[in-house]
Amino acid sequence: MRDIQHWQAAFQHHWGISAELSPLDGEYDLNFLAKAEDGKGYILKVMRAGCEPWLVDMQVKAFQHITAKQPHLPCPEVIRAAEGASLVTLRDETGADRLVWVLRQLPGRCYAHLAPKKEALIREVGQVLGGSALALADFEHDGLVRDFKWDLMRADWIEDQIACITNPARRQIVEAVYAQFTALKPALEDLPHQAIHNDANDYNIMVKGELNTARRVSGLIDLGDMCAAPRTCDLAIAAAYIVLDHPQPEAALAALVEGYHHAYPLTTTEVDMIWPLLRMRLAVSVVNSTLMAAENPDDPYVTISQAPAWRFLEGCDIHGGLLTARLRAACGLPVVDGADRVAAWLESERGNFAPLIGCDLSDAPLGSLSVEESTWPQNPFHMPLEEAARVGEEFEHQGCMWLGYYHEL
Repeated sequence: MRDIQHWQAAFQHHWGISAELSPLDGEYDLNFLAKAEDGKGYILKVMRAGCEPWLVDMQVKAFQHITAKQPHLPCPEVIRAAEGASLVTLRDETGADRLVWVLRQLPGRCYAHLAPKKEALIREVGQVLGGSALALADFEHDGLVRDFKWDLMRADWIEDQIACITNPARRQIVEAVYAQFTALKPALEDLPHQAIHNDANDYNIMVKGELNTARRVSGLIDLGDMCAAPRTCDLAIAAAYIVLDHPQPEAALAALVEGYHHAYPLTTTEVDMIWPLLRMRLAVSVVNSTLMAAENPDDPYVTISQAPAWRFLEGCDIHGGLLTARLRAACGLPVVDGADRVAAWLESERGNFAPLIGCDLSDAPLGSLSVEESTWPQNPFHMPLEEAARVGEEFEHQGCMWLGYYHEL
């Protein structure tokens, strides 16, 4: 209660806003929902003592950059203090210095608490994530190059830790995922790097709209894990959370990728990496949570939090190749390499091919072989060759060709 009163007074003094504060969840920092007298909402963020200034400065500037580059995009607005600063240093009730900044509250609630999670909404999540990545494409900050475990480009750290998973079957799954990641890593490193959100999990996606109104994405929050990496990593990380416990994970993933591609077009190389990178993010998550469980055996949340990831890794029987083809199709890209060239050649040679049938079929008569309009076969469970040879004879006229309604010839 004492810290709420302290920061409530500081908020009014430095931002000139009289508001009631209520605490919000935060892993390391203090977060408060500030409800002003005029009904407007703000998020007061008080960083932990000793927090690196570059980390907060990077987040503040990134939000401002997104707003400047994509003003139509739903994004938290940084509220400057009365003297004009976006980030201020204030003392807490113990006298320790804290970095403090304020965001305007986004309407709605987090995506994690919504049900059902429909494809239209997931597609919009992809659009907002892609739009944010497009806005951040030219964002630069020294803090983007960082060595931490949630950077997928540095996910190799799990190699020496996989043994912490004592269940042989589970360990084998993670080893297979890691092997696939290792194989694609050289190609991944060759892709352009840019600033990415890097943690668009279902608690960092805000959605507005109630049961009687359309649900829309109101913004992405928490840039604390942002870094420089290929943008396909950003999409794969978001995808890893979108598919968990979804009744139709393939359709959900396709909708997300389609939305992202609409805002920030992907290449076939980037699309092909989404599935293995998605699984690698989940592998990093379960290895990390297993290590945390060993360090904190009395914390049940650590074990509970990894359950959805294991359900997906163990129970998912999605064929990676077929899924990648579906993702390419969702983006309007060639399903197989070279398909566009083949299609272009066929189109250019239209009318120059030799006839295969030997006659013009444009005026061929049509006949129906549906059960309600045909007596063939007389026994639906057995058709002798003699009877098969006579199927459709009622449509023939002097040996001419005829077509069925499903293009039977």
